[in-house]
Amino acid sequence: AAMRELLALRELSLGPEQLWERPGCHLEAWFGNPMGSQRTVEIADAALLLAKLHTRAPLGVFDEYRELLRKLYPCVENADKGSHVWHRMLLPDFHQQLMRRTPEQQDEWANWQFQGRCKALPKCVVVHGDFHTGNLVYGSDGELKLIDCEYCHEGSPLEDLCMVMHSDTITNRADRLAFARVYLGHGGRRVVEEEAENLVFDARCYRLVAKK
Repeated sequence: AAMRELLALRELSLGPEQLWERPGCHLEAWFGNPMGSQRTVEIADAALLLAKLHTRAPLGVFDEYRELLRKLYPCVENADKGSHVWHRMLLPDFHQQLMRRTPEQQDEWANWQFQGRCKALPKCVVVHGDFHTGNLVYGSDGELKLIDCEYCHEGSPLEDLCMVMHSDTITNRADRLAFARVYLGHGGRRVVEEEAENLVFDARCYRLVAKK
């Protein structure tokens, strides 16, 4: 099977083929077939894994990439780290789409900001960029693994949340609330039900408007 980068977040000891680490998480090379797991991904496991990524992966890794883009595209010069623009700029057709817009339209796009209801979310995290159950597999050790990290960047946690909370396997409000409770409760944090409801609402709204 082809080698893929695997983001493995574990509480205990770190395995071989390690590329990077910090307390509680690491990046390692993985030799394996992600299609080999037939086990259905549990909502709670997916929510916990995403919470670990968003709270433990260190910021600053993408600073050089972001500064280069600011020089190439003046419209994003003042965009903050949590802006939606960094994900869009990873997509293959980004340049062609941007060049179809007038300078005024480019500025409007780059300066758009989402103001959500859920105050428990950080403004900026390491975003996977393609977080859905198709990129989650259980390894032979029983750990849930996150694969295909080519769209990783720094941005709003809602980028990952809006994708996974409206994926093929999370299709109703009850499942989305269950996901939100586990995600917000990571690390023993007490979750107010209103916060979970606000997160579900924000993910829905972000999905509808952030891709413009």
